[in-house]
Amino acid sequence: MSIFNILKSGRVQNNSFMMWVICCLLVTSFLGLTSTAFAQSTATVTTDKLDYMPGEHVIVSGSGWAPGETVSLLFEESPYIHPPQTLYTVADGAGNISNSDYLIEDHDLGQTFTLTATGLSSGLVAQTIFTDGNPAGNLDQARNGGVGDTPISPVDWVNGNAGEQNSHYIEGQSIPYRLRLTNLSIGSHYVDIEWDISHSSRNAIDYITHYQRIAETVSPLLGFSGSFSAPSTFAIPTPIPTETILGNPQPQTSFGSLPASERLMTIYNGTITSLTYINNADGNLGDLNAAQSATRMRINFTASNDTVVFAWGGHIGTRLDWGVGNS
Repeated sequence: MSIFNILKSGRVQNNSFMMWVICCLLVTSFLGLTSTAFAQSTATVTTDKLDYMPGEHVIVSGSGWAPGETVSLLFEESPYIHPPQTLYTVADGAGNISNSDYLIEDHDLGQTFTLTATGLSSGLVAQTIFTDGNPAGNLDQARNGGVGDTPISPVDWVNGNAGEQNSHYIEGQSIPYRLRLTNLSIGSHYVDIEWDISHSSRNAIDYITHYQRIAETVSPLLGFSGSFSAPSTFAIPTPIPTETILGNPQPQTSFGSLPASERLMTIYNGTITSLTYINNADGNLGDLNAAQSATRMRINFTASNDTVVFAWGGHIGTRLDWGVGNS
C-alpha cells in the first residue's frame, strides 16, 4: 500500500459564510501487486513501496535465495523510454537479499517498473512491480455569473472564490464541484473530501448532493482533453450530525426530501465502491453545535484510467431548514 498526501485547500465565499471544501486529499493505491514466483521458486523479491516520487531510492528486499549467491536485479520500465538497468546483490547466509541503489529520476514520472530478480547460481526467479505515478488532484468550483449579470451557462470552472461578483447562488441550491485526479494507477484507491457544515456559528454546506441543482448547465468535463467513460453514480449516504429544528431532524429531513436523482455522486473513468463518513481533524463526524466544524467523507473507488473526475454539489444551508439567522 502506498499513500500520497496531496494538500489541496480551497476556500469558497458565498455571501455570508466561508467554506473549506477540501482540506486535504489522500489518495491510497491498493494495487495488489505481490512478488510472483516462477519455475517453482521459493525465492521472493519486493520493494518497500508500490509507488515512488522522483529522487527516492527503491529499497529492494527478498528471501529464499541460495546463501552466498549473486542475485541480479533487472529493472525494466513501461512504456519503454530508457534501456533496462541491472544491479547486483549477494544473498546473506540466510538467503536474504537487499539493495537500495536504484534511483527514481524526474523523467520516470508516469512509468511502471518491472523488477526481475534472478539467482545466478540457483536459477531461482522472482518478480514484482512498482510505479512512479505521482498522483495529483485539482479541485474546481463553478461560477454561474454575478448577481444582476447574465447567467453563465454552461458554468465556468475555476479554482478561485465564488462570491456575489461572479456567482448568484441562493440558499437551498448546491454549488457544483469537480475533482480531477491524475497519474493514477489502474485499480483501487480512495480519496477524502471535507467541507464546513458550520462556520462562525452558522450552518454552511450542510450536506452534499448531485452537481446539477441550479438552472445553469453544469458540464463536469468541460475544458478537459482526453477520453472519458460514461458517468457512473453512487448514492450519497444520509448525513450523520443532527440537530432538531422545529421538531425535524436536520439536515436529514432536508436531505431526504430531495429526489433520489439529486442524492448521487458522479465519477468518470471509474466506479465508486463506497462513500463513508469518517472522523474529521477534531475526531468526530461533525458537530452542528460548534462554531466551526467540518464533515469528512472517504470515497473508495476503482480507476479504469490514469485520470478520474468526480462531480458533486455542496448544498447551501437555508433558513427554511435552520431558521432565520442560522445559515
